[in-house]
Amino acid sequence: MNRYRKGADFERALAAALRSRGIWVIRSAGSKGPADLVAWHGGRKALIQCKAGGNASPLEVQALRAAARALGGTAWVVSRTPRGSEAWHLVYPETMQGLVSTRSQVLAWLEGEESLPWA
Repeated sequence: MNRYRKGADFERALAAALRSRGIWVIRSAGSKGPADLVAWHGGRKALIQCKAGGNASPLEVQALRAAARALGGTAWVVSRTPRGSEAWHLVYPETMQGLVSTRSQVLAWLEGEESLPWA
């Protein structure tokens, strides 16, 4: 499987998981924009950069932060190891940079069921 397909499959799977919980999701396939997914629910917004087997570059993180700031949401980089485990890295707001979470915690936050540590 090539890298593009691996990444696109990860984006689709993540979008489907979010949608299954009633969260609105737009996937910006092939856009080369800062976010692969934009998700919102109940006034909470998140921009998500998906990385299947890699890390976001500093320039990608900078662009993602700027977009989240303009949108008034949070920015997450979701990375997946070859074994399939995910880590959600909060990169905006910058004061919480490096916070690592799980899919279920981020879903609960988007649904309004859980607060993030700074809330």
